[in-house]
Amino acid sequence: MTHIVIAKVFRKRGTTPTEFRNHYDNVHVPLLKSLTGDTFPLTHTRNYIHRVPATTEHSQSASETTESFPAVQYRGEPEDFAFDSLTVMVWESEEKFEAFVRVFLDEEVQGKIIEDEKLFQDRSKKMSVAIKDAVVTGRE
Repeated sequence: MTHIVIAKVFRKRGTTPTEFRNHYDNVHVPLLKSLTGDTFPLTHTRNYIHRVPATTEHSQSASETTESFPAVQYRGEPEDFAFDSLTVMVWESEEKFEAFVRVFLDEEVQGKIIEDEKLFQDRSKKMSVAIKDAVVTGRE
C-alpha cells in the first residue's frame, strides 16, 4: 500500500508567486532529488494556488504580500488560502517513506535543504501530514 504525505508550503515574504514556483520546480525539487536519491518519492506533485495580481491602488508592492496576489477562490476566506503550494508526495510503502526520512533527516542533507528553503519559503508556516487512504472517483 502506498504512503502519501501532503504539505502546505508558504511563499517567503518578498517573493512573487512566479519566483516561488520557479525556485520550487527548478531548484528545490532537483536538489531534494539529488540529496535523497532512490528514496525520493515515486511522485512529488506541486499544486499551486492560482493567484492574480491585485488591481487596487491600496495594495503594497506586488512582491510583498499574499494580498498583492489574491487566490482565485470559490469558497472560503482569503486567509484560508495563504499557502502557495499543496504538495503531494507518494511512496511505494511506509517502509520506503521511512527510508526517505532517514536520509532526509541526515544533518548534512538537512543543512542543504534548510538553506535552500530559506530562499523562497516561509518555513515558520510549513506543515505536512500523512494521508491514510486516497479514494478517487472517476467520471465513469
